[in-house]
Amino acid sequence: MLSDSPQVSYTTLQMLRTPDAWLLCGVGSVVIGGGNMLSTNFGQIVQACGASEAFVPTVVTLFSTGNLLGRLVATIVSDRVLAFRGRPRPWIAAAIAALMGSAQLVLLLAGLCAAGSVGQAALLALGSVCAGIAFGSMWPHLVVLASELFGSSHLAANYLFFDGGCGAVGTLLLANLLPTFFYSRAATDDDEGGSGAGSGPDLTNRTCAGSSSTCLGAQCFLPTHSIIAGLCLLAVVASAVIARRSAGLYRQIKRNADLIARAAVGAREGATSAVVGGGGASGVLVPGATEGSKPTLSLQYGATSAAAMTQPLLLGAVAHAPPPPPLSKPPLSAPPSPAPPSAYAGVRSATSASFSPRHSREPSLDWHAIPEVD
Repeated sequence: MLSDSPQVSYTTLQMLRTPDAWLLCGVGSVVIGGGNMLSTNFGQIVQACGASEAFVPTVVTLFSTGNLLGRLVATIVSDRVLAFRGRPRPWIAAAIAALMGSAQLVLLLAGLCAAGSVGQAALLALGSVCAGIAFGSMWPHLVVLASELFGSSHLAANYLFFDGGCGAVGTLLLANLLPTFFYSRAATDDDEGGSGAGSGPDLTNRTCAGSSSTCLGAQCFLPTHSIIAGLCLLAVVASAVIARRSAGLYRQIKRNADLIARAAVGAREGATSAVVGGGGASGVLVPGATEGSKPTLSLQYGATSAAAMTQPLLLGAVAHAPPPPPLSKPPLSAPPSPAPPSAYAGVRSATSASFSPRHSREPSLDWHAIPEVD
């Protein structure tokens, strides 16, 4: 289980030893692969459904619009609904996978509708938008989840694993091999009785063109949609497992965010130092130790060592080393104790003291002994 402390920081090799990394990679591969399958095969999907080819640009535009909206607003939703309330953010990955699976089922139903009907067009449009939103929402959440679950010290390398791994596996298996296999098999099937009487229900009134590479009918993409929808269901389960394992981590991130917010309020009120605490942690804000315009908050977790946190991030709290203590002023040298008069026989001493209160509240004494010999 992931540590309850937000100061976790895994290298890529350490991350790969955790089950959470592979579960998250599987979720991303399914969602990204499902989206790439649609974006590269919309022309064949619309053609196989029997809809007008003029409708292809429409579904592609709807998918791209959903992709844009997902990238822009999905993290805002997960922040407000989950992270800001101390709930595990991986639940949003479960919702994204469920949305992608629903989009695949909607497009599957579109292939079962009457060719060219209004209902079929509505299902194609709805499935395209939902798939685009799910596809676009997954990408920014891979960055956020990689930072929160595995730390930000090695975020660049860790995210590249998810970016490259999920994109490569999902695109190769789900967007290329899977639809190509079933589409080609349906297109080259010479058994004309496959959808006739005595062999099961006729999915559509259209048949597969076995003499060419063009496939017409719901059977062209029905297995592909079904398999990806089933994998999305498994992705929902995997996301739920990650969320349960990281629940303590997100509770701690929420407490740290509250500490930083309360400390910032104290800084704005002009306090020389704001001492805050709660939830098993305490912190001290030192206005003099700042980074840019952000005050430095030193957090103390129970009996563990203190760490300075300078950014109220929910993307995994970033711990910074505390600034070095200021150099202490050397103690003032005391004037020499007076000696008996016999020690100064024949010697007259003149002692002067100069005070320099410009840079310190305490005078800096500069003693000079000038002996004069009679």
